Amino acid sequence: ISYQTSVHATRVQERVKSVDLLTVHAKAVVKENLELDEDIFALESAVVERQRLCELQGAGTQNRGKTATKGTSSMKMMVTHRKLLDLSRAQTREIELMREELVRLRARTFPSFAQLSEQTRSAMDSGFG
Repeated sequence: ISYQTSVHATRVQERVKSVDLLTVHAKAVVKENLELDEDIFALESAVVERQRLCELQGAGTQNRGKTATKGTSSMKMMVTHRKLLDLSRAQTREIELMREELVRLRARTFPSFAQLSEQTRSAMDSGFG
């Protein structure tokens, strides 16, 4: 009976170890899934931004060919003026989108030193004060 009890105890310990290993593995898989979800979100946002840029560039090229066929010289001047205005608006929007992307990328890649500088100031004030 004591032998059976010891065998049973060792088997229980083995099962507990295997359950612990499986729990650790499950946590690792969940963490990896969360990281992949974040990657998917970042990639989807990049795709949406690129689609917007392509739509803006595509809209500018479609409007150019439609209005260039007018007859009189004054009409041609107005059409040219309108195309230039549309082009400038499209480029302005594109620049704004690129600036937003630049700010987003800067915020993502560079650490914020605001907290560090506040801690340094407080340490200097307490040390020298």
